[in-house]
Amino acid sequence: MERNIVDLFAEKNNNTLVETLSGKRHAKLSEEAQCRYPGSLDDKLGRFLHRLKMGNDGFHLRFLNEDEDSTFCDFSIERTSLGSRKGLYCFVVGVVVKYVGRSHDPFKKRFNQEYGHISPQSCYLDGQSTNCHINALIAKNHAVVSLFVCPIASAHQ
Repeated sequence: MERNIVDLFAEKNNNTLVETLSGKRHAKLSEEAQCRYPGSLDDKLGRFLHRLKMGNDGFHLRFLNEDEDSTFCDFSIERTSLGSRKGLYCFVVGVVVKYVGRSHDPFKKRFNQEYGHISPQSCYLDGQSTNCHINALIAKNHAVVSLFVCPIASAHQ
């Protein structure tokens, strides 16, 4: 497991700040961002937000899902006969259930691609906040986190 991946959001550099502000999810930030940072509108979004963070400007957090300026990790589950199955699963930290979900995808896809490898886009308001939440939970509690799965045999999942 690779741990301590920080500032993942900074790696999202396919759009500029102004392009991002034109999107539906970030439109509410447009007026304030254009007023406060007029010289940065053509900057790549990830670099711009990282610069704000390094300058202790909390405005960068308003572009991200809640708690998505977290420390993440890359992980995968070992190949098992359950990898191709679908069903219910839960993450437990110590003895406390932290998350219960249902996977319509095979477990190996859900855990290895979605939860196990977080893309920078997932950190943003229009990203996959659950993926980031689960990954950050595992990164923070790696020594005491357990995964339990309950495959569902029905063909009509």
